[in-house]
Formats: sequence, structure tokens, C-alpha cells
Amino acid sequence: MRLTIDPKGLKDVQAELRGFSDRRMAAAVATAITRTAVETREGVKAKMQSIFDRPTAYTLGGVASTTATAAKPEAEVFIKDRSTGGGRPASTFLAAQVRGGARKAKGFERLLQGKGLMPDGWRAVPGAGAKLDQYGNLDRTQLGQILSQLRVSSRVKGLGAGSKGIAAQRKAGGRFFAVLPGRKGARPGIYQREFAGKSITPVLIFVPSAVYSAQFPFAQIAAEIARQRIGPNVERAIRESAARLAARSR
Repeated sequence: MRLTIDPKGLKDVQAELRGFSDRRMAAAVATAITRTAVETREGVKAKMQSIFDRPTAYTLGGVASTTATAAKPEAEVFIKDRSTGGGRPASTFLAAQVRGGARKAKGFERLLQGKGLMPDGWRAVPGAGAKLDQYGNLDRTQLGQILSQLRVSSRVKGLGAGSKGIAAQRKAGGRFFAVLPGRKGARPGIYQREFAGKSITPVLIFVPSAVYSAQFPFAQIAAEIARQRIGPNVERAIRESAARLAARSR
């Protein structure tokens, strides 16, 4: 969303302030808009922490704002559409939460589908044996073990047969294998068999789709915060500028 101030009405305020030039008024307005953008950005982040379950710092950092100037008295609060540090852009992974709809496939899901281990269009959700990190996401170590044992990712050294493969399976706690739709007795997904035993635990469950309702109405949240803060920020900026002007004239 974009924050601007209609100059109508500001001239009346300016007329009541002795010595308040157009330049000084423009600078005060730019300060007010920038402060409002920052407060809106931080307010949106605070709201995200109540909407999402333990959002990561990367997710929260996906909301940004720009700075207003006297020459261009406007600022934007937006969801980043460019990646940071090699991660996916926030506009990509927040799209389903903002607008609703099906979640896009994650990288490991595309890898599984590319190897024919997961049906196209399906998504993977955590099963009983899934390990989760502090943010509720799949544990990267366990995910790497799964992809490696299934020989899915060339970036993860494969766990071949022989002593190395056996040692790696023992370290992982068991052997991972995929179950595709159509097999009786087990839901489609990735399962883990105990290294020394017959117990089988579902780690990832395949589902036909993962559709989200719009649970993060970014534009509405940002607009409401901005509406509440712009007035007080204009008053504050003008008051501060007037005080500096008065101090100079003493």
C-alpha cells in the first residue's frame, strides 16, 4: 500500500504558523509519512505473529517500507517480491495466505515429484514421525536424510549400499521409503522403518492439495494502522518543526 497526504487543508495549517515556509511544511509532511510507514510496517509484523504459528525472522522480514522525501511525499509498505540471502521472495510464500488458494510446491516436493515419488499437484504435510524446528517447519537435517536415502537430491550426498549406507540409516534411525497412491493399507507418503525392527512411522503424508483461506489480509491491516497513525504523526512533525523554528528565532 502507498501512503500519501492530500495537500488540501495543510495550507490552512501552514497559514496559522508564522514563518512556516512551503519547504519546512514539505519536510514535516515527509517525516510524518515516513514515521507512519515504519509504524505500519512494524504493526503488520506484530499482527503476523498472532496470525501465523511462530513465523520465522525471514517471514517477518518480508514486510518492508520506503522513505518519503519533501520532493516526493509518499512512502510504501509492501511485501518483498525479491529474494534475500538465497531464500524465496516473501510475495511467493505468503501469496496463498494473503489471497487464499492452493499453496505452491516447495523445493523438496518438486524434487520428489521429479523422481516419481510423489504425484504431481500433491503436497506433503508432516506425519507422526516428522521432526519440526522451533518454527514448526520440517527439520532440515531429517529432510536431508530423506532426500539422500531416496537418492532425490544431487546436492545431498547419496546413501548407497554398503557400510556407509548402513551407518547413515542407523544414524537416521531407520530407512525411508515412499508409498504412492493406490497401495492398500497405507496412506501415500514417506515412511520410516526402524533400523532394527518392523515398526513403520509416517514422516510425510501426501495430500491431493493444500488450499488456504485468506488468513493474512495485508492491505486491510496496513491501511487501518496507517489511518490511525497518520494524523498524530503529522501533528507531531509540525509541532517539532515549529519548535525548532521558534528556538532559532530566540
